[in-house]
Amino acid sequence: MEPIRSVQTKLYIASLLRDQIFSGSIATGEHLQQEFLANKLGVSRTPVREALQMLENEGLLDRLPNRYMRVVGITTEDIDCIFRILSAFETEMAVLILEKQSDFSSLERSLEQFHDALETSGASACAKAEIAFHMQLSSLTENRWMIRLHQSLFNGYVTYALNYPLMRREKNFELLQSVMRRITEGTSALLRASFDAYFSEIATTLIKRN
Repeated sequence: MEPIRSVQTKLYIASLLRDQIFSGSIATGEHLQQEFLANKLGVSRTPVREALQMLENEGLLDRLPNRYMRVVGITTEDIDCIFRILSAFETEMAVLILEKQSDFSSLERSLEQFHDALETSGASACAKAEIAFHMQLSSLTENRWMIRLHQSLFNGYVTYALNYPLMRREKNFELLQSVMRRITEGTSALLRASFDAYFSEIATTLIKRN
């Protein structure tokens, strides 16, 4: 059981630091040091070192020669790029679903659950329902490589972004309705514009925060 606890500790620390970097609680340019973080969190240096390596691999930290890590953070250009890529990728997934003539009733149900969450639940449940729509979209491709790549795009910043407290969820829902209409109509030529509008709304909200 010890290795499992170690892995959980590493992931927990990485998630904690990642969220603080995204929120600005840990500022861009700030230096992080293993020993200081281990003492502050009350853990050994091993999971801290592994968590810092994870964030370095994600591009959020730069390694310095004095055993410190410098926070790189997320710029407005990064935000714009992330959601442009995601828009293009989800457009291709939707086109594939149409080409396969897949049954997308499950995708419609996911959107209905997002609507229900807006009516009856808090921000966290709404974000969870919104993310579930995207996961269902990737699942319908039935392509394991697309699913894995899509999941890797969502891990980290995109999931944080959709949980951002000031996200305009009602507007996001309206724009996803437009996406869903394009899919049900089979109008693949207009899909990119609908996805662009949706992801641009998210990016704009986040950039205004910065």
